[in-house]
Amino acid sequence: MDTTINSVLELLDHKRLDKDLDYFREKQSTGENIAAFIYDKIAETSELNIIGIKIWENRKSYFEHTKEAR
Repeated sequence: MDTTINSVLELLDHKRLDKDLDYFREKQSTGENIAAFIYDKIAETSELNIIGIKIWENRKSYFEHTKEAR
C-alpha cells in the first residue's frame, strides 16, 4: 500500500500542477481536485478497494473524495 501511495505522491511532488500534469490542464488544482486525482490514481493502479481519501490542509481543514463523489 505504501508503495502505491508513494508512487502517486511522486507524480505531484515538486510539480507545477497546471503545467506538468495533463489532468490539471483541464481542471484547477484546488484541494478538491487534488484529492480526486489522488483517489483516481490509487484506484486505477492498486488492487485496494478504497472508498475515500482525506487530505488535511491544517488542523481544521481537509479535502475529501469518496467513491460516491464520482
